Amino acid sequence: MPSPDEPTLGEVLRRIDGLTMQVTALVSELKQDRIDAAKTYVRQDVYMAERQAGQAVVADLHGDVRKVEADLGRELRQVKEDLKAEKASRRQVWLAISAMAVTLLGIFVTIIIAIVR
Repeated sequence: MPSPDEPTLGEVLRRIDGLTMQVTALVSELKQDRIDAAKTYVRQDVYMAERQAGQAVVADLHGDVRKVEADLGRELRQVKEDLKAEKASRRQVWLAISAMAVTLLGIFVTIIIAIVR
């Protein structure tokens, strides 16, 4: 005869059923954790490969930027030289026009003085 402190068979089955439900809940939680981890976890070799590829792209972009900077520097120097040449050319034109104006003015003054005498 069972003692009064021992659980009955029904109580044991109820406790086993409760434990089974808890284990089932833990198993499904572990599965969900694995799914979530698989979505966010990246293997180290994949991470390192992606990182090296990213560094290679950045290094390539740095090279491109340096090349563009050099090209822009050359073009800027060329534009400055062109502006200096154009300025010198305009200056020569204005000097020629001024010289012609002074010469014509001198001729007119000479003619006017000759007429007045």
